[in-house]
Amino acid sequence: MKEKVSVIVPVYNAQNYIEKCIDSILGQSYDNIELILVDDGSPDGCPDICDRYANENPKVKVLHKDNEGVSAARNDGLSLATGKYIQFVDSDDYLEKDMIEKMVKTIEGLNCDMALCGFNDTNMNHINSVLPSLSYGRHDRNDYLHEVMKDPFSLTYGVLWNKLFKKKLIDKGVCFSNDMNFGEDFIFCLNYMEFASTVGVVGKAMYNYVRFNDKSLMFIQTAGRDTADKYINYMEKRLLIFKRYKEFFEKIGLYEDNKELVYEYVLRFNVEEKTMLRISALSKNDRKQCVEYINNSQHLKDMKQTIGLVRRMAKTTGLLPYSAKAVLRSILIKNKA
Repeated sequence: MKEKVSVIVPVYNAQNYIEKCIDSILGQSYDNIELILVDDGSPDGCPDICDRYANENPKVKVLHKDNEGVSAARNDGLSLATGKYIQFVDSDDYLEKDMIEKMVKTIEGLNCDMALCGFNDTNMNHINSVLPSLSYGRHDRNDYLHEVMKDPFSLTYGVLWNKLFKKKLIDKGVCFSNDMNFGEDFIFCLNYMEFASTVGVVGKAMYNYVRFNDKSLMFIQTAGRDTADKYINYMEKRLLIFKRYKEFFEKIGLYEDNKELVYEYVLRFNVEEKTMLRISALSKNDRKQCVEYINNSQHLKDMKQTIGLVRRMAKTTGLLPYSAKAVLRSILIKNKA
């Protein structure tokens, strides 16, 4: 008998996308699923759309709640889940028809603790298929985590939605931090790896990640950094992610042998944010305050002590293509707005 998969979708301001998302889940080739829609106090037509699907299909559960943020919504979804496996989907995205089937076959066929696949990055009219840097097959935890350290900003390793998790491992103490509304999925994925020992990789893009919902939390966070205070608040969140990222590697005993790799997170933060500040619409004085915040960060000072000057210079040069992509994303967002 096929094991049940619980698919958790936090729903907020996605009325133009949610039906396509739900249809792609209910239309999966794998039929033993339950769909948990967590309406996080959405102010648009999403609550009614969710209720309609629940009335029409017994596989659909709906939880309506006051707005507390995506972390609390996902935790509430987990509390309702009855499946052996857990998948998270964002409400403005959608799945390829055989995604869940292939993910279950991978986690069971390779006898691993998590399955991981590629995704289609959809921005305006452009679609880019992104595949994991790890090869198809079974990998141990340390190999997986070294890939994370090489590029902690990678969507492949930092998001929830291209992964299938085991509920019994989540139940050992993995949850979303309600004090985080930025990067919470990255920290969840890391914390899950405390209890996982193997990862199965599918060399195919099966999740469709849609960037252009201008009412999504990500878009609002990106477009709303228009004062020094708001921008610094955003940077504080990025550095909180690093703090917990570093703590994780210390906890599992991989930090001492990988200090430089771990601190490359801060190096890249420094390069990217200073690049973005140069092209931002902030006033000259606001930009100056933001740069001073970066330069005075204890994390940046620690990074300079950890990574030698020669390697910092080499790595900074290597990050230029990433900075160019960040600039391009910013321009696309501004044009959309």
